[in-house]
Amino acid sequence: MKWITVDVVALALAASLFLILLLVGVAIIIVIITAPNTLPRAVLGENTTQVLTGAISGIIGVLGSYIGHRLGKRDGGSGS
Repeated sequence: MKWITVDVVALALAASLFLILLLVGVAIIIVIITAPNTLPRAVLGENTTQVLTGAISGIIGVLGSYIGHRLGKRDGGSGS
């Protein structure tokens, strides 16, 4: 199978998205386990949440546009 550079980039973006979500989930679980008797509080700060939301939605947007382009090209679109 011939790898196109864009395919490798899309694969890297998908892997990084998975890794980001995994690391954030593990970090939240560690914070909750290390301080079980404290009052409920925000685990992530407001700025952190905004940065993560922007980064993750950007990666999803790029992956979505790439997948749409590849599917359109495969189904006979111009693929320009």
